Amino acid sequence: VVLLPSPLHCNGADVVHGTGSVPAFAMIIPVRCFTCGKVIGNKYDKYLELLQADYTEGDALDALGLKRYCCRRMLLTHVDLIEKLLNYNTLERGDAQADDHPGGSGMDD
Repeated sequence: VVLLPSPLHCNGADVVHGTGSVPAFAMIIPVRCFTCGKVIGNKYDKYLELLQADYTEGDALDALGLKRYCCRRMLLTHVDLIEKLLNYNTLERGDAQADDHPGGSGMDD
């Protein structure tokens, strides 16, 4: 699994190379097919571009040269969970709870 800048949310300028930092918007893409081991991580950005250009999923996978159904499955069924997980920032939630209960435990004595 590799963290790459999301082509839909940021440009390449947001990525700091060589420092080990993660861009503000990232996605977790499988690098290889789990079944056959073929490298597919480099095809995901192009796959998204083809879908944006009104290709069907099957036509986009054919254009990328993915013939094996195991590799096609990897792109078709990929769910970008990092975008959903970014909604649950624990630091912001902790600050909001502290603002809601200024008296400490929140129980009346």
